[in-house]
Amino acid sequence: MAEDFFGALGKKITQATHSAVDKTSSLMESGKINAQISGEHKEIEKICQKLGEAVLRKAEAGLMQLDESEAALIEEVGGHRERISELRQKLAEVKGMKICPACDELIDAGVAFCPKCGAPTPVPVKETVSEGEVPIETEGETAEAVSEAAEAAAEKAEAAAEAVSEAAGAAEDKAEAACEAACEAAGEAAEAVSDAVSEAVGDAAEAASDAVSDAAEAVSDAVSGAAEAAAKAADAEADVIDAAFTTIDDPAEK
Repeated sequence: MAEDFFGALGKKITQATHSAVDKTSSLMESGKINAQISGEHKEIEKICQKLGEAVLRKAEAGLMQLDESEAALIEEVGGHRERISELRQKLAEVKGMKICPACDELIDAGVAFCPKCGAPTPVPVKETVSEGEVPIETEGETAEAVSEAAEAAAEKAEAAAEAVSEAAGAAEDKAEAACEAACEAAGEAAEAVSDAVSEAVGDAAEAASDAVSDAAEAVSDAVSGAAEAAAKAADAEADVIDAAFTTIDDPAEK
């Protein structure tokens, strides 16, 4: 009976440990699947962006009909483009440059032809300094200095953005590695618990079995001793009875 109890207890503990290991494995697999799902969502977003750009080009070319909501979206895009054009014009002025009317690229303000596409571009007329006047820093020189400072700031901003992007990528890699390490450690811990519990249950069952065997042996010895004592008592009783009958028979014979 004791062996059955400890056997059932050991089975329950083993089942619980296996369940913990299964849950840990399930957690690891779930994390991987969620990462794959996130990747698929990002791919869908890229495709939707390309699809939207293709639809916009067709709509602007008059190759497709749009309803009111779609036409409103196209008009909103046009407003943003106009804003971008205004901002690029300001940027050209700040940097002492101009925008090519043919290819829309930013080029040096002093060139007569666009170095990108070769189209002719208007050259601004410089103001001359009259005799006797002290030359001062021209607008073009000031713009050039501002342009150089802006370019240097842009380069620094770009470098900072790249550093942030690299740091974010490294952080993501470290987080993923930490998650995998944690899941692996949890699996190893669960396995270690299972082994320890199994060993402890085995030792307890063995100890209980030894105790039961010792108790059974003690009971057997006690029963044997009692049986032997009973047998001796029976022999003694038989001797007493024989002696009594002998005493009765002797007077009769006399």
